[in-house]
Amino acid sequence: MKATKWNHKDLLGIWESTADEIRHLLDTASAFKEVGERAVKKVQSLRGQTMVSLLIEPSTALPRA
Repeated sequence: MKATKWNHKDLLGIWESTADEIRHLLDTASAFKEVGERAVKKVQSLRGQTMVSLLIEPSTALPRA
C-alpha cells in the first residue's frame, strides 16, 4: 500500500477525503492512542505546535432552561 501524506490545512469533515487519507488519519490516531497510554505523554514532533479539539453538535450544548 502506498504511503499517504496529509496535504490539507485542517480537517472539517471527511466527505472530501480519499479512502487512503481516512486510513492515514486512523493510523495516526492509533499512534497517538499509544502516546496517551505512556507515562510521559509528550511527542517530540509536536514541540512548538498547537493542537485544538473543537466539538460542535447538539450533544455538547448546554441544556436550555
